[in-house]
Formats: sequence, C-alpha cells, structure tokens
Amino acid sequence: MIEITEVRIYTNNIANITINGCFVVHGIKIFNKKTGDGYIVSMPNRKTKNGERIDICHPIDKETRKMIDDAVIKAYEESLAESVNAVEV
Repeated sequence: MIEITEVRIYTNNIANITINGCFVVHGIKIFNKKTGDGYIVSMPNRKTKNGERIDICHPIDKETRKMIDDAVIKAYEESLAESVNAVEV
C-alpha cells in the first residue's frame, strides 16, 4: 500500500508529493473549481504535438486518486491558512 509521506505546496499553486518516503511527483497543480466550492488537483502533464494535454503520471484507481487529492488539498488549505495568519500578525 502507498502512503503520502510528504506534501510541499509552493506559492504558484503547485504541489510536490513524496510517496513512501522514496518516490517524488513534482508539478501537481491546484485549481479553484469554477463553481467556487473546492479545488481540482491536476497531475503533471505535457502537451502532445497536436496540442492535446496528457498526464505524465496518474493514479489508476479511485482510492489512490482520492488519497492524493485529499493530501494535496489538506496541505494547500493549511498553507493558505498560514499565509493569512502571517498577514494578520
């Protein structure tokens, strides 16, 4: 079973995750949903010759996808709260 052992959030809404302390995924993007009620987590992707975007890596089952989404969104919300608290000081 995999475990997300670290999530790093950067100021440009990019996250890196470490899996089982030995595998890193860079460039996970965090977007606000158009409806304004939550976030979308987008795996790293590249543009093909015909302009289509395809994921470079991605989970292959719903449980793993949810685990990654939940960990990234939690860390992102915590980083937002920390930045708000830093501004209030």
